[in-house]
Amino acid sequence: MFYENIVYQHFENPFNVGNVKNPTHTAMVGNPESGAVIKLTANIKNNVIEDIKFKVYGGGAAIACMSLLTEKVKGLTIEQAMKINSNNLNTELSLEPIKYIYSILAVDALHKMLGTD
Repeated sequence: MFYENIVYQHFENPFNVGNVKNPTHTAMVGNPESGAVIKLTANIKNNVIEDIKFKVYGGGAAIACMSLLTEKVKGLTIEQAMKINSNNLNTELSLEPIKYIYSILAVDALHKMLGTD
């Protein structure tokens, strides 16, 4: 299986890796038996995602999805962030259908963190 260059770029040099210091919002989703666990932390102030970071136990597609997602939502309002869906990530990363689970998990983590799951 080969990935598009954008996946390798996000995998090799991911954005927003780690934990936000003193987060206002957190979420954890996934299952180690299925291949990925995602932890998401953020500081949200006045309905705006000011900072967001992630940690992933999983492979390149999971890391790329979280890197891209966190870059997309940083600075957005909660309402704007909620409009991003797994299809947006799949399209931008050119993921094969077998890897769609990772974009679904990424969006699930965001929804859980924002309290809208």
